[in-house]
Amino acid sequence: MALEDARAQETRSREIRIALVLYGGVSLAVYENGVARAFFDLVKGQGPFGPLLQLLDADAVVDVVAGTSAGGINGLFLAAALESGGDFTKTADLWRKHGDLGRLMRPVSTADEAVSLLDGEGYYQKRLEEAFHRILTPTDSRDPSPGEMDVFITGTNLEGVVSASWDSLGARIDDKTHRTVFRLQHRPGRKRLGLGHVPSDKEIDVSVRACILASVARITSTFPVAFPPFSLDQLPEDRREKVREALETASGLKPRHHVYVDGGVLDNKPFGPVLEAIFYRMPYRLVDRRLFYVEPDPEHFTALTDDASRRLQNPFRVAAASLSTIPSHESIGEDLENLKAHNARIRWLRRIKENYLQLARSGTPSTASAADGTSFEVYRRVRIDGLCTLMASDSDDVPSAKTEITDPARKRLFESLRQTLLQFTHPSEPPQDPTAASVPQLLPYDVEWHVRCAFYGLYHLYERLDDAGGHAPQGLLEAVQAVGRVIKALQVIRNRLFLFRDTLFEKTPGGGMTADLMLKAFAAFVDAENPIWRPLLDGLASASSAPDPVRRLRLLADRHAGPLGSEILSRAAFDAWHWISQAEPSRLERLPAPRGTERTVLNAVHEALSRIVRSIPGDGDPIADFITLEQAFYPLEFAARIHELDEIEYVRISPKDAQIGLSALDPALKVTGDDMAHFAAFFRRDWRANDILWGRLDGICQIVRSLLDTTARERLFRQRWNLPDVITMETLDTRFDGCPLSQKKALLRAWKELRDTRPPTPCKDVEKTAWLEKFTAFRDRFITAAQYSAVCQDLGTLYEDLYFQEITWGTIADETGLNSGTNQTAVEARAKERAARARAAVKDCGADLHEKAMGSQTVVGPNAAVPVHILAEYACQAYLLVWGLFRNALQGHKRMGGFFSRRMPRWVLRTPLAFLYHLIHAQRHEPRMYPIFVVSSVAALLACGATGLFFRNLWFVLPIVAALAIMGLSLWLKPQKK
Repeated sequence: MALEDARAQETRSREIRIALVLYGGVSLAVYENGVARAFFDLVKGQGPFGPLLQLLDADAVVDVVAGTSAGGINGLFLAAALESGGDFTKTADLWRKHGDLGRLMRPVSTADEAVSLLDGEGYYQKRLEEAFHRILTPTDSRDPSPGEMDVFITGTNLEGVVSASWDSLGARIDDKTHRTVFRLQHRPGRKRLGLGHVPSDKEIDVSVRACILASVARITSTFPVAFPPFSLDQLPEDRREKVREALETASGLKPRHHVYVDGGVLDNKPFGPVLEAIFYRMPYRLVDRRLFYVEPDPEHFTALTDDASRRLQNPFRVAAASLSTIPSHESIGEDLENLKAHNARIRWLRRIKENYLQLARSGTPSTASAADGTSFEVYRRVRIDGLCTLMASDSDDVPSAKTEITDPARKRLFESLRQTLLQFTHPSEPPQDPTAASVPQLLPYDVEWHVRCAFYGLYHLYERLDDAGGHAPQGLLEAVQAVGRVIKALQVIRNRLFLFRDTLFEKTPGGGMTADLMLKAFAAFVDAENPIWRPLLDGLASASSAPDPVRRLRLLADRHAGPLGSEILSRAAFDAWHWISQAEPSRLERLPAPRGTERTVLNAVHEALSRIVRSIPGDGDPIADFITLEQAFYPLEFAARIHELDEIEYVRISPKDAQIGLSALDPALKVTGDDMAHFAAFFRRDWRANDILWGRLDGICQIVRSLLDTTARERLFRQRWNLPDVITMETLDTRFDGCPLSQKKALLRAWKELRDTRPPTPCKDVEKTAWLEKFTAFRDRFITAAQYSAVCQDLGTLYEDLYFQEITWGTIADETGLNSGTNQTAVEARAKERAARARAAVKDCGADLHEKAMGSQTVVGPNAAVPVHILAEYACQAYLLVWGLFRNALQGHKRMGGFFSRRMPRWVLRTPLAFLYHLIHAQRHEPRMYPIFVVSSVAALLACGATGLFFRNLWFVLPIVAALAIMGLSLWLKPQKK
């Protein structure tokens, strides 16, 4: 049995937390797949991102993902790959090979029963399930868990969900909501995407889980008319109930019927749930928070001239704008303003805390408000509310005043816990010292308090590091690492407490959980006598008894063999899981009630933290400072749900914004999917390969630009004497696979200039400016080399898809005689062979990609790259499907119901197009049978003509003329081979 978080991950000092928003955009989702690939490589530290993260001494995690429409598919793919350890790169095949308009359209043989143009419930659903199945069954399961992750996917409930509320006078107010947000959560060892609470040892049928995720992906991307609405009836009977449960759990709604259309109908830019999630995240290390949003085709607005404004006021233009243009525009201005307001709030709170602490240290009377007991009483009650919320809710979020407990049994438990703890912690008199002000009765059990305290200590040490610049003593560096291990230990304890809470509720169904049982259970779990914690506590005791303070600190900082090292924490996590699975509520109820004076693992970890932060000389006592600030500001933070004190940087990724390295190209020359109302990439396979590659290149550009921003440069400048040697020729050979030697040498030179520049202390402004300029040059070289590596890896695929498309369409001559009617496997093999020869002839991959400029190609027009016979075939097929759509949609209509089924309209308006379609289709797919088809058709026409002459009815001549014209048209449409 393997626990997902049983192995404590090797961590660096910082954590780059990424929230990713993927817009809807039909075939522009292909570009977004390339961007998501760049984030997958970043989190895994693959390729050039490995040295980059080493330079920043950081790990990268994607902990929040939101997506709409086709962007939601890529978001789900990325999240599933990160959770399972699967290979995200495989998802490109879904877009390259199966995102083809010819494959997605329903066959003409089913046109009369068509409910949409594209086969959503059949072909599309199966391909999605296959893709998720491949991701969820990785070949290498050694990848560690990505930690907590929330995924938000939007949908639109076609019928809507009715809700009711009552005003102050008791009048009922009905409302209906169509917007649906599916929140899928990953919590190591407890929750899996799409499944909710699932024990980590429980085996889940991968096929069922793939069906659940594929259903969510299909819901968010069911573009109206193009795809049929999603319905549970379209799924196999044995999976409907599991998918229904998953959808209701993820959405928090129980609609009467689960019928959905595209999430982009109401929410094409899903910022809201992302901001809600990241504002209130609890950090476990120093955090650099980034919000990236992907907009493949940015909107551009210009101010109207006076004349244009007057023309707009025309009544008909006003009506058009009011009914279409204005409602269809979705602004993100309010979301960005919320983000700016959050950052301003964080800056204000940090500044106020600094000022308050200075006053408290100086003994200013106005800060000593604990003496009258009022401030302490508020703080005590808020602490109790936080602990009760943690115990009673079913949420993993950090407790706050906005955490809503809706279940009646859990509400009663919350109130009971609150009354019990208020009596339990009631002081006989107001506390007079900082230790008492921390409500000591709660310290053995309140893991959130310990996490906040540890984080304050970590930020305190990092301020000391910044003050030291590049001359930080070794003891300070080891203290930072040691506090990082303390936070990791608290994270393990916190995660297992959540698992224990959820397991207790499962074992006490029907509201059987009581406050007495919950308190006893929590106390028993964290008790120092619990064998779970014996190795950890023994290790801490051994480290504290070391006679040499330097030795003590070094032991606590050791990530491998120390008392807080990965081996001991892994064992504790496993033993805790086993203890939880064996715990019985009846046995726990017989335990004595907690007194608040017991020694727990949290006490021991806190003592280690105190020794670490107090071992570094400096002004004041960091632990006492934390308690002072905690009592003054925690009620405010609890009410405002402020848990991260880090500002959120936001970055847009688009062809327009990425303009460094190979990305320095006119956006119109990059992406093909922005043509034909964003449907263009579905026409050609090589266009999709091109857009995936450009998404990856632009993603690399914007990610590196964001991570090496002004703040990072300033931090690295202060450490310029001690920069790790992350760029060597050996590193370049292994990490920048395929990158040309000239690019590697240029990057190596830029790095050596950066490291070899050692300005004197104090540094002059001119010298600092020169160093920062060199850093910018290094950053640009890094981006270019990383992009070259990506192009050299994927250019062969682009050529392969180019040859495959041309052979399949019959527009390219092939000496082996392959044509559009040849078996696809043989065409794939031949395309790969020709692509290998073409790729070998390319001297400069980047220049070759620029010369292609596939973004300039269009479906129709002067730069058209889709043959006329293909357009004619698709147009005829779409026409026949639309005929079937009208036929089915108007069946109940009195006047129009029978029109599309009557013989004469079908003969005149449908049959000629059907005949043309079959001619072109046979010409492409059955070239050997095509002459037979033509001869048979001519024979039938001659028979028809002879019959007409026999009966002296000239109307029989019209079908002959029409059919011959159609045959001539099909021959004219036949492509000329290149």
